[in-house]
Amino acid sequence: MVATGDAYEKVAPRQDDRYSLHPDTGKNASIEFDVKGLQSLTLSPYIADFSTIPDCDGNPEAGVVRMRWSLDGGSPNEVAVDRGYAATIDVDTSKASRLKVEVDEANGVHWCDWFGLGVANVK
Repeated sequence: MVATGDAYEKVAPRQDDRYSLHPDTGKNASIEFDVKGLQSLTLSPYIADFSTIPDCDGNPEAGVVRMRWSLDGGSPNEVAVDRGYAATIDVDTSKASRLKVEVDEANGVHWCDWFGLGVANVK
């Protein structure tokens, strides 16, 4: 991790070896990695469990973000991540030196956008 852009909360590693990125109204959360010398990695985005928080759990718009990732400032790729998102994203980093991941609030319920990011299969 070489840079972060804090938003609603500070971007930080979690105890489960993932990163917490919590966007705010009009302010994206971001994290940037040095990937120079790596061939590939897998991103594992998710929304953390907030089932014990009634204001979030009962709101269908809660826990929905747009995640963008780009290599060396190039054109971003984008995916919507919600509570049911279960896919992983393979990223070829063989010709890159930086990977940036950015998360926005998507639909205005930022206090419930408990986004997390895992990085696996680093080669």
